[in-house]
Amino acid sequence: PHPLKKAWKRADLVLVISTEPSMLIDREHQSPFSVGEISRLSDFLPEQVRELIRLHGSELSDEHVSQLISLLGGHPYLTRKALYDLRKKARPEDLFENATEDNGPFGDHLRYYLLRLQEKRDLAIAFCQILQNEKCEDESLVYRLEAAGLIKRRSGKIVPRCKLYEDYFRERLHPRV
Repeated sequence: PHPLKKAWKRADLVLVISTEPSMLIDREHQSPFSVGEISRLSDFLPEQVRELIRLHGSELSDEHVSQLISLLGGHPYLTRKALYDLRKKARPEDLFENATEDNGPFGDHLRYYLLRLQEKRDLAIAFCQILQNEKCEDESLVYRLEAAGLIKRRSGKIVPRCKLYEDYFRERLHPRV
């Protein structure tokens, strides 16, 4: 047999996604995502964000560091994206001013979730309840939003995962009741 065929027989497939599939699919048990392990990343602590800023070679004022932590809550992907943008081109003022704009630094990420939520009315309604500080009675919907990384539990309360999500979705998410 051809040497490449042997190599392919020894290969393993690794599939990585950044959120649990529960928001993306309707039948979890019939999905290629339902195998394997889930590794949850916790949000960065403020001292970890400061260390990442240092490692990126960014020079942010204490005020801008506080704004970044307040806006993103230590969300790993969004923090990394912000630091990448700041390193490449963005001024901190522009990053914060345009954070919730569709063409802003997080626009692609935010629009992705907005479109998913608009396709799943029950999730959109549940998220709107949470955004309005109302209780969502359907724990399965809460779980799906939490698994997607849009909300978290803090001191026994369910809240948007970060201020960026709260501001963006409160302005744009209006499910038809």
